[in-house]
Amino acid sequence: MSKVQKMLRAALYIRVSHDEQVLHGCSLEAQHEALTKYAQENNLLIVDYYIDEGQTARKSYSRRKEFIRMMDDVKAGNLDIILFVKLDRWFRNVRDYYKIQEILEKHNVNWRTIFEHYDTSTANGRLHINIMLSVAQDEADRTSERIKFVFENKVRNGEVITGNVAYGYRIENKKLVIEPKEAEVVREVFRYYQHKQSKHATLLYIGEKYGIFFLYITLSRMLAKRIYLGEYRNVTNYCEPIIDRETFEDVQRILKSNIRVGKTRSVYVYTGLLRCPLCGKRLASAKTKNILSYRCSGCYLNKTCSFNRSINEKKLDAYLLDNIEKQIKNYITDYELKDKVTPNPRLAERTKLRAKLEKLKDLYMEDLIDKSTYKRDYEELTTKLNDIIERSEAPVKTDIAALKAFLSKDLTKIYDGLTSSERQTLWRSIIKEIHFDAVTLKPKVFFY
Repeated sequence: MSKVQKMLRAALYIRVSHDEQVLHGCSLEAQHEALTKYAQENNLLIVDYYIDEGQTARKSYSRRKEFIRMMDDVKAGNLDIILFVKLDRWFRNVRDYYKIQEILEKHNVNWRTIFEHYDTSTANGRLHINIMLSVAQDEADRTSERIKFVFENKVRNGEVITGNVAYGYRIENKKLVIEPKEAEVVREVFRYYQHKQSKHATLLYIGEKYGIFFLYITLSRMLAKRIYLGEYRNVTNYCEPIIDRETFEDVQRILKSNIRVGKTRSVYVYTGLLRCPLCGKRLASAKTKNILSYRCSGCYLNKTCSFNRSINEKKLDAYLLDNIEKQIKNYITDYELKDKVTPNPRLAERTKLRAKLEKLKDLYMEDLIDKSTYKRDYEELTTKLNDIIERSEAPVKTDIAALKAFLSKDLTKIYDGLTSSERQTLWRSIIKEIHFDAVTLKPKVFFY
């Protein structure tokens, strides 16, 4: 009696660059449709779609987020085969191809192009792949050189080559012109920082005076942008300057003198796990007198949140060691009694994306962003939303095996011997998030 053949678990990989989206057969939709049809006709189980939009194959694969997510699934043993439409969707770089091929072979994962035929089992087949990748890489390099030349010429003529415009400018007739109200804020940022020499103080001042709350990293980048001198890509007089050279160079001197490099870097065990009970943002790590803690950056940086209390790392350690076993047992018992699937987590993602689309629309209607930015962000969010909708049909069951395995450990005995990095890995293996009561600071743990 013959055994029933097991369905191969397939990853459908799609890559498009912005330019290639307009070419026949390279659009996201065309690849999505062709790969889905092929998988269904060949009795393959579609595990997931991995879509890198606006990513060129010339760059290192480490910059392709969805590609990296797919390789994580390869290493986790979740895939048997990877499908893509053509070899150039996969790589245009021989060196990177063989790095990834080694990983795939180690985990017994094959790949297949649906519009081309390649054979990696013979010397001739491997030579053919080498030749095709070399040709694709050469073609991409030549195209890149042509585009680079065109862009350099545009920059020399003062033309804009990107839709990302620095705060204080707007695009008019393909050139940057000063946006008066925003430019006033930029000048005030430079002036105030030059006087106080503190980014934190500057953030608070701008927030109070103009009601504009920049992120810390946004302010840091703003203070270093040479576009405010009217320079771009080593071209002087690219556009009208907002900041005079003397002020700009003095600010650069202050920025350089304020850099502090610590001898050691602490590892914060709960980074990324803790949520502010008021604004819902992730709590940021802080260190005061060698005491590691977590606090809301919305309160301490720009006063957009009123939660001004800190979560002590040692106290949180003690609470979890005393209570985690009981909470896990209660969670497992409750799950097994209900004996049903949990709500699909992608429903929450869909809600968030729809809210972002509404917010984006409001920003555009209030003239806070330009049309090109609106169009770009709208297409990106819509694509993500459609992808989630397509993947939301099958309900997701909660896997409690990891929690049960966790209970078998003598946590109290082993915890003191763990490094901070090991403790971080331990908690991240079972804990999704930790919320707090705003008054009592009592933690509430959410598991995967």
